[in-house]
Amino acid sequence: GAEGRFELEQVSRAQTLGDFDEALTARVFGFTDRNDYYAKSDSKPYLRHVAVPVLVLNARDDPLIEASSLPSLEDVGAAPIKLVYTDSGGHCGFVDRIDGEPFMPSELARFLQHVHNCCATSHDGT
Repeated sequence: GAEGRFELEQVSRAQTLGDFDEALTARVFGFTDRNDYYAKSDSKPYLRHVAVPVLVLNARDDPLIEASSLPSLEDVGAAPIKLVYTDSGGHCGFVDRIDGEPFMPSELARFLQHVHNCCATSHDGT
């Protein structure tokens, strides 16, 4: 259909996120279909060009993002990107691990400390 138009019945029958993207997201935003939407929205082609340190933290059990679609070391190339993938954590997870240590904040703190130790320079030139 035309950009912005969708069939409510088709959206209500969606059983997966892919079905939903096919029925609504792609149509509303002018993509041919969900595959066109996924291809044109993919950030992987830009990863090699990242110039600042980045932490990518994903769970392989994320119900919205298939583990097979996560960036690889090959996608990143020599860019300063650290890929951290866990087996669990869900989509907005990483609240607490079994041992009670908050995972996401501590992992982020470790990453920031690493960046500071490796990359920080003095403002006075020394």
